[in-house]
Amino acid sequence: MDIPLPNKTINSSICKYYPIDNNCKNLYNSLIGNCLWFSDPAGFNDPYDLNIRIEIPNYRKNEIGELAKKMANSSVGPKRSFDQIMAHYGDNLEALRDGFQKGADNITKRVGVCCFSAREDLLLMWSHYGSGHRGVCLKFDISGEQKTFLVPVEMEYQEQYPIFDYLHLSNTDYGLLQFLVGTKSKDWEYEREVRIVKETVRGKVPFDKKCLTEVIFGYKADPELVSNLKKLVVSTGYTCSFFIMKLKKGVFGLEKEPL
Repeated sequence: MDIPLPNKTINSSICKYYPIDNNCKNLYNSLIGNCLWFSDPAGFNDPYDLNIRIEIPNYRKNEIGELAKKMANSSVGPKRSFDQIMAHYGDNLEALRDGFQKGADNITKRVGVCCFSAREDLLLMWSHYGSGHRGVCLKFDISGEQKTFLVPVEMEYQEQYPIFDYLHLSNTDYGLLQFLVGTKSKDWEYEREVRIVKETVRGKVPFDKKCLTEVIFGYKADPELVSNLKKLVVSTGYTCSFFIMKLKKGVFGLEKEPL
């Protein structure tokens, strides 16, 4: 199922990989408390994550007028008229860039982000985030619970340093938010990342238990851990299905089998 967003859609199934450490604290807390952790992006491992210095095109004077109209009609940000925007920025591109940068800095300071992947069968994700294929992947259907799983942002991976061209963005509501949260270097493309973003919310956020549809174990998962975790999930009130990953034969890749 696809979830409609402004001018695009996103698949409603998203996956979260968990490592198995000494006490499985994060995984167990998420399952027992049916909650997800929304983090301060300052702690992410990509130094450019929500830390992209805003660069804008060299707009011509008539384009700045069009941009001012778009800003005046936007449903987000400070409410200013066309005349107020033009009086403030005029044709001063540096002031315009600084205005967008200030907006970006304000977003970075207040958002909480929870990271997922669009795929459950990614070799590198299991290696890097799933304890070398010994961990677990939780699969969620986010279509039934808008409160917890809004706003979803599908990552865009770019080879060149990005330019924020607000004038030509079709997505007027999520423009700067989408750009900051959803732009990474192509080096990270293997993650196939989807993010849920909340403004002014960090820490634990509960989710409806029916949203958890699958628990998938890595192909190296310890049988005792598999058994114990299945019992925990069932006793906690989830009605999800259980799978374990297997190596495909004759081709590189993973495929899941029911447990």
